[in-house]
Amino acid sequence: MRDTTTKRARAGRLVASLVIALCTFVALPSTPSTAAPTRAEIRQAERQLSALQNQQSALDEQYNLATYELHQAQAKVVRAQQAVAQADALHQSAVTQLSQRVRAAYEAGPGSELDLLFGARSLSVLSDRAQYLTQLVTSDQTIAMKATVSGQKARWATARLKQAAATRAAAVRTLASKKAAVVHSIAAQRSLIDHMKASLRRAILAREAARRRQAELARQAAARRAEAAAAAAAAARQRAAPAPSHHHTGGGGSGGGIIPPASGSQAQIAISSAESQLGVPYIYGAAEPGVGFDCSGLTMWAWGRAGVSLPHVAALQYAELPHVSRSQLQPGDLVFFYSPIHHVGIYIGHGMMVDAPHTGAYVEETGVYWSVYSGAARP
Repeated sequence: MRDTTTKRARAGRLVASLVIALCTFVALPSTPSTAAPTRAEIRQAERQLSALQNQQSALDEQYNLATYELHQAQAKVVRAQQAVAQADALHQSAVTQLSQRVRAAYEAGPGSELDLLFGARSLSVLSDRAQYLTQLVTSDQTIAMKATVSGQKARWATARLKQAAATRAAAVRTLASKKAAVVHSIAAQRSLIDHMKASLRRAILAREAARRRQAELARQAAARRAEAAAAAAAAARQRAAPAPSHHHTGGGGSGGGIIPPASGSQAQIAISSAESQLGVPYIYGAAEPGVGFDCSGLTMWAWGRAGVSLPHVAALQYAELPHVSRSQLQPGDLVFFYSPIHHVGIYIGHGMMVDAPHTGAYVEETGVYWSVYSGAARP
């Protein structure tokens, strides 16, 4: 028996609407079923993940804006507190100056306000000097009063600004909480998708293993039938053949014996080789069995097993091979996608192919991407 080949924008109203949408979305159930998920279910889960990522992006912008406005409010609080300190200092200076002036007025000695007042030689000079001293005292009192009023206004402003800063800080905390909830949901959704893909890969591998086992059993049954038929034909030919001469020492007639089953075609070898790598991860630039492949690496390696050398570039594979029309596709043909071409898979019939899709995915059996189909070629 021969060995057989294995087969197969702004913080206010936007925040409110965003929070409502987020809470509604996060409440959606995302529990995987016990059965293997379908590709449609995986695509739906990926759409939900994309929606969550969009929500995170919007929340990021809202959080950044709220943080900026909080910093602005805190800066205003600092400036108001500085104004309070300056007003207090001015008030204290005016009060000190007034006290000194009053005290000096009663101190004896040359140059005092009393000397100035009582040293007048006439009533008019006395009146002018008294008016001058009164103006000095009034000026000191006015400065002190204005400083008191300014200080009080600055304190009121500080209280208002502190309240505004506290409100903005609460908004930042709320947005941070919502961001954390979305990030947690994104992680959970990614875990769910990974679980679904792993379940699907296991189901595909189990199905392919069962199919290969059935094919092997069928091949063995066919081989046994062929062996029995060949033995019967050989016996019939031996009965119909003339008796051998006395010097003939060999036995059997010509053409007898068991005819082994034909080996698989190159296309089937390539398909079987590609299917033997189902579940192997996509790795850019790789073409290593059991480790990883990219799309052209998989087709190059699979057809290399069938004795055909191909370049490790999808576009060059298409350029170097004879092209076939879509209506003439046969299993083993290479199917190419996008314009310019940058993806390739191995057609296996019935609208299906084996390919290494993209980073984060695995070699899989999937439907041909007809919406981005560019052409086919036959090694």
